[in-house]
Amino acid sequence: MKSKLFSVISCVLFLGVIAGVAVADPDLPWTDKWFQRPEMQEPWGKDIESNISLDGNLNVVVMDDWRCNNSEAPVKGFRWWGSYFEGHSINDLVGFQIVIHTDIPEAGTDPSQPGEQLVSNFKPIGDVAFEHSIGFDSYGDEVFEYFVWLDECFWQTEGEVYWVGISAVVQNADPQDPQPVWGWHTGHPDEFTGDGIDDAVQIFDYDVDGAYSDWEELWHEGYGSLNMAFEVIPEPSTLLMVVPGLIGLAAAVLRRKK
Repeated sequence: MKSKLFSVISCVLFLGVIAGVAVADPDLPWTDKWFQRPEMQEPWGKDIESNISLDGNLNVVVMDDWRCNNSEAPVKGFRWWGSYFEGHSINDLVGFQIVIHTDIPEAGTDPSQPGEQLVSNFKPIGDVAFEHSIGFDSYGDEVFEYFVWLDECFWQTEGEVYWVGISAVVQNADPQDPQPVWGWHTGHPDEFTGDGIDDAVQIFDYDVDGAYSDWEELWHEGYGSLNMAFEVIPEPSTLLMVVPGLIGLAAAVLRRKK
């Protein structure tokens, strides 16, 4: 009973903090788990199509990697950013597909890439905690923020690298000319590379049961490698370990508003 109450209180505390922080500044992390901010000013801040259609005619998935820095704080959710391609809106989405894979390190000419699938969660659009605009990028595209809880906590091994894939699930696509509906927004190139963290990748025939050899590294001509904008959120009951930092963060946001 105490454990359940502890988790509930922690969750309420957490949601109260992020409610204030999220709408205030997307450059600020909610926690210290893993955070890659959205790039809004530079030309490498753009949307990369990542869509799955119910009829299978559209199957393009983007993934990016992160490293576990605390195995005692399991992953419970993700925050990310993206935009709709021309003529589309949230009304065209059925939901989001969130997957987590192991890491296959770079070898020879093969880029670092996702390996075995460990988690697969489909989240109906009604389960997305919120969608709100954070403004427009340098291309004039309106960028939105999203957040979901996973069905179950994902426990990691400290120091290990994992990949997350976030794709919009859409209704049936035109079999002759399938067009993307939504794009995952990028972060700053080279901000999170090195020490086992590599470029984001994209694949055009994602198959949860298949073996992949045709992942493409994401680059922006003239600027270098691309990473995606997302944050890894730990299980709420573990957040009491970082409450002092969160309180300080909330205080900073409130000072900005004055």
